[in-house]
Amino acid sequence: MTSPDLAPPSPRWRFDRLSLVVLVVWLAYLGWVALGAVDDFWHAEWDGAIYLLTARSLALGDGYTYLGEPFFLRPPGFAWLLSHSYPGPDYDWADLNRWLHLGAGIAIGLWYQVLRRRFARPIALGIAVATGITPLFVHDFNAVLSEFPFLVALFAGFVALHRSARRDRGWALWAVLGALSMAAAFYLRSVAILMLPAVALVGWRRDRGRQHLRGLLPFAIFLGLVSPWLIYSRRELAADPAPSQQLLLRDYSTAMFHQDPGDPASPHVEAEEWMRRLQENGHDLLVDLSRTATPFESAGVGALVAALVLAGFVVSILRGPDLLDWLLMVYVALILTYFTYDSRLALPLAPLALMYVLELLGAIGRRAAQSRTRLETIVPGVGVGVLLLVQVVALPSALDAASRPGEVGGTMGETWVDIAKIGSWLRENTPADANILCNRAPILSVASQRRCVSYRFLRGADFIERYDLQWVVFDAYAPPRLRKFVRDRSADRTILESSVENGKIVIFRLER
Repeated sequence: MTSPDLAPPSPRWRFDRLSLVVLVVWLAYLGWVALGAVDDFWHAEWDGAIYLLTARSLALGDGYTYLGEPFFLRPPGFAWLLSHSYPGPDYDWADLNRWLHLGAGIAIGLWYQVLRRRFARPIALGIAVATGITPLFVHDFNAVLSEFPFLVALFAGFVALHRSARRDRGWALWAVLGALSMAAAFYLRSVAILMLPAVALVGWRRDRGRQHLRGLLPFAIFLGLVSPWLIYSRRELAADPAPSQQLLLRDYSTAMFHQDPGDPASPHVEAEEWMRRLQENGHDLLVDLSRTATPFESAGVGALVAALVLAGFVVSILRGPDLLDWLLMVYVALILTYFTYDSRLALPLAPLALMYVLELLGAIGRRAAQSRTRLETIVPGVGVGVLLLVQVVALPSALDAASRPGEVGGTMGETWVDIAKIGSWLRENTPADANILCNRAPILSVASQRRCVSYRFLRGADFIERYDLQWVVFDAYAPPRLRKFVRDRSADRTILESSVENGKIVIFRLER
């Protein structure tokens, strides 16, 4: 008779012990991203600055506006979140970065929950952690952008909708939570609208007869919640004069299908331009895929990774398509045909790429397991171990790249570090209602707490009079014609010492 003290642990005990390991690993990751990788300064960036300015407008009761006019390019979800962290007159950058890092940690925890449907829990945990230290993921640390909150809402939606698909007790609550999460993802990044057909198709496919209607419940809620913004943005777009004067994009449709992304009257994109987008965006995406799964930055290596991802995608489709498969299809199609490319736009593909590589390894293991071996778990287990090793080796360089405040060249004066100096001078020497002309207007507006207008998008508007401009700060991108016009109209000028050797910052005051 076996002594109780010597009895093997029960399956329930093994479950609890593994759950504890998962919890400890996740909490360690949370602590690292929330404390160990936080910068106490702002990583100046155009889109991030617009988020901060629209958040400030919301916090001050001026509505969802930019430069005093309704802002309709992107939904207000992230600006609304930021508005709650605006104490006035400025942001606490360390605190704000810490909260955004926390979102990264929560996203990884939710991604683990999504992966548990496909993999054993140790493998799911390995993929989730590997995702959280990929260069694509780490690159957005300390960036005031919507990517991490978006992933939190998106992954939460996947967890809830997958749970509701079981159709057991409480399925309706999970369906509602899934729809709410997907709608939240849309208000954080409008690209989530691409998931709307998948939510409908997946819900419809799982039921029969009249029960099809209950499968459409999350779709109906999702559509109902995003419709107000779709209606509002189209109305404001119709009322706003074209072309756009202060933004590169007038709207996403113009950016996708017209040669000038800010002018809907410009010619439509032709076949040659579509091919250029496919080639250039495809090359950059392959380089990012290479960095995601290997220590190399090579389009050739990325092509190999893409082939593995595609094979894993086919395996997944054959086992039964779901929301993740739809996301990969539509998001890759969007990235390849988008009017520009940026690594942060590809962030949702990092977890998907690692998942599909492991999906392929799992299929190889299952096929080999038919010969009564243990390869069904060994192959994907070794694979996730290699992925983790690769990412740990590449992590220091990825963190170093993510911690840089900006690249040299181009902005007010000569370098990014001059922004704070110019912003401080404008706060001290101009009235609170001053209007300033510059290149990277949103960035300087955050730094100076003044209304700044950009000359970057010269589409024929007489913006000097339109915006009642009184001060001008030039950088290397100022057109010669505009420089001459400002010099001729300037009442006086102030010269500040630049952070670059032999550099200078010239601030003009225009005659009224």
